Amino acid sequence: MFCANCGSPARNGAQFCDRCGKELLRPTEPPSPKPPAYHDVVLWRSGEGSFFSRLTREGICLFLGLFVLGALWIYALNYESPSNRALTAKRETVQRDWSAYLERGQTQLKKRDYRGAQTTFNEMLDAKPNDSEVRKLLGDADVGVKKLETAEAKNRQQEAKVVSAKKVQIKELVEQFVASLPSLEGRQELITAGATNYGVRTCHDATHSHRISWLNKAKTKAKVSVTRHCRYPVEFGQLSMITTTKDYRGGTFNCEEAPDGTWRFVQ
Repeated sequence: MFCANCGSPARNGAQFCDRCGKELLRPTEPPSPKPPAYHDVVLWRSGEGSFFSRLTREGICLFLGLFVLGALWIYALNYESPSNRALTAKRETVQRDWSAYLERGQTQLKKRDYRGAQTTFNEMLDAKPNDSEVRKLLGDADVGVKKLETAEAKNRQQEAKVVSAKKVQIKELVEQFVASLPSLEGRQELITAGATNYGVRTCHDATHSHRISWLNKAKTKAKVSVTRHCRYPVEFGQLSMITTTKDYRGGTFNCEEAPDGTWRFVQ
């Protein structure tokens, strides 16, 4: 750095000139460049040249982004899901083999396969919704399906009544089976109910339950599992008492329905 008054060289860090005593003027730093504002970004250069040579980097990015968005939009308009393609192929098959489908549906109606006919005619109406002949045949199939459902509901109710009657007879066998077992009344067990409330308690109420496993589809043979339950009193103070229950395996037995409709034990 040099003195602006006399031109003599100055020491580093000095504020005044050693020769003339004038104050040294330090050079000012140039201002930092201002980043371009949004409206200053140039996407297109004016002048001669091809389309791509006149695009700036920002313009190329914008052009590519618009191109990708346009391609995605066109793809979305023309996209067909696999399920829709399958439905379209099915409609084309039905329309091509219309006579075969019509003959199959009519045969199903004659054989009283109403659910199968219903499916066939629905497929045909999906291919040709305004066909009056198929629509009439579908109505006949719907009537047949309703009759089937009514008959099936009656059969289920009748079967439930029959099974209920069988369970009543099996329950009688359970009572006979439990009566042949040693009684649990008066049985003593070490009962624990809390950190301090434990001791030997005596069963004062013995009950049992059972589970039926059918051994054939006709429900004429069954295996019965019996579980026995004992209730033991547990005291909490002088005025409070509860009971706790313990389960014991009672055993199993097989039974079957005789020709006269009664149930009996079998080995």
